[in-house]
Amino acid sequence: MRQRRGFTLIELLVVVTVIAILAAMLMPVFGKARERARAATCLSNVRQLGVALRMYVDDCDDMLPAGTAPHMVIGGVDQQLWAYVEDVIEPYLRNEGINWCPSDGQHRYPYSYMYCYCLYTEVADINAGRNPCGFRAHQMSEVYFPSDKVMLFEHAYFHDAPDDLWLQIQGREDAGLNVCFVDNHVKWVRPSQGNPTNSPYVVPQGACDFNYTLNGVGGRDYAP
Repeated sequence: MRQRRGFTLIELLVVVTVIAILAAMLMPVFGKARERARAATCLSNVRQLGVALRMYVDDCDDMLPAGTAPHMVIGGVDQQLWAYVEDVIEPYLRNEGINWCPSDGQHRYPYSYMYCYCLYTEVADINAGRNPCGFRAHQMSEVYFPSDKVMLFEHAYFHDAPDDLWLQIQGREDAGLNVCFVDNHVKWVRPSQGNPTNSPYVVPQGACDFNYTLNGVGGRDYAP
């Protein structure tokens, strides 16, 4: 009878080692591919939210939403937060899942994206860097530079990362945020690409804060 010969321990160890080496080489590739897929989904979310917001504006005589919910309570604190998710564009959305970035797994807030503060505040307060600013609804016609004015953006503070993510991503070549401009085009941008602002918050030297664009609703977040 023919005798069957099995694998030796050394042969098994060699095979396991080769598989481990291949896995170590491929894991970064898979990780980058997964992150690119998440970034594409996030960009799609911003685009859909922007379309829904423009539909709301068209139905409301060209008026931009006021943006706040005076009685919204988060963490036991009564806060004034932008309310487009619940009270403004919810009727225009078919999937509430687009309110969260795929990289925002914990959902610390009801959304991963923010409506630009400049679009519903007093221009004089924005230019003075006051916090808080006086609220005032604006018309879409007051936006002088729709292709350079941010309407919605991926908010770093609302993500799982530490609260100083805005500072962490500044200067990194591979880091940025997905934004939607008033004319509804979307793109991935780095904070360093924006115009400097009078933000009262801590932002990197010379960087932009979309909420505190100089000249408010009529200002430019990005130079042409």
